[in-house]
Amino acid sequence: MQTIIEVLLPIFGFIACGYGAGRFRMINEDGIKGIMNFVLYFAIPALLFRIVVNNELPGLSDLNIVFAYYSGCFIVFVATVLFGRVAFKLPLDQLGILGMGGMYSNTVLLGLPLIFSILGEAGVIPVLLIITFHSIFTLPIVIIFIEIGRGRRDAVQRSPGDVLMSAIRGTIENPVIIALAFSFAWAAAGLDIPGPLERFAELMGHAVAPVALFAMGASLAGYKIAGAIAESLTMVGFKLFAHPAIVWVLGRYVFDLEPTALAVATMMAAVPIGANVFNLAHYYEVYLARVTSAVVISVALSIVTLSVLVPFLI
Repeated sequence: MQTIIEVLLPIFGFIACGYGAGRFRMINEDGIKGIMNFVLYFAIPALLFRIVVNNELPGLSDLNIVFAYYSGCFIVFVATVLFGRVAFKLPLDQLGILGMGGMYSNTVLLGLPLIFSILGEAGVIPVLLIITFHSIFTLPIVIIFIEIGRGRRDAVQRSPGDVLMSAIRGTIENPVIIALAFSFAWAAAGLDIPGPLERFAELMGHAVAPVALFAMGASLAGYKIAGAIAESLTMVGFKLFAHPAIVWVLGRYVFDLEPTALAVATMMAAVPIGANVFNLAHYYEVYLARVTSAVVISVALSIVTLSVLVPFLI
């Protein structure tokens, strides 16, 4: 209970404040976008740069967290798709979004601030390994499902390799990935951080958790619960319960992760559904109402699930 009060309550307090600001029109969509741009283009890159350069670079053995996490993602995606097909008789394009909702975490705006707040800098390097491969490993299979399911002519012409390259290009252009590449290159060159730059990065890094969580809460004010609730709850159930459970089992018994890496992988799997699920559903105009509901419900319910899970992990 002390962990819940001292760690998680402030975290979700920032989300609640942001939601209130958005709900009562204290901040508009342009303001939310500006805050998110600050987080993604300035605060998070500064935080990552300082932590990467001041810590040892990960070795091959550290990649076990990637194998554990994304093996769990694949298992959950398949299970969610099969359940959606049997229970709801959904077409392939909707199954792709349903499966993505069951395994795609909000890694940057919630996962990173959450773990940084709970585990400090020791938890950030494992998080970075997961974030680096997030879109590359998850988006291609979902896009293939959607393209084939919608019966577009280019679905059969567009090879998995083309889809993968598209995902890779989008990943490379992500400011977080650019910051990671720059930081790892700086560290590999053996360069130190000059004093003023160190202090600047430290101050900027302190803004990540409160500002990112506030922006996330404000953005949720524009979401509404609608559509088939049973299907939305299916995404939420797989995301908040099955995903972290499977990742923990894989990390503990298959990949033998050390305690910090195991805690990071499990918490990253336990955070709510990521905004990219909504963005992809909006882009393809498929399953949007169910996804919107699932995102809102998963954030609200994660207050309870994370409060139970975090003390168990730490």
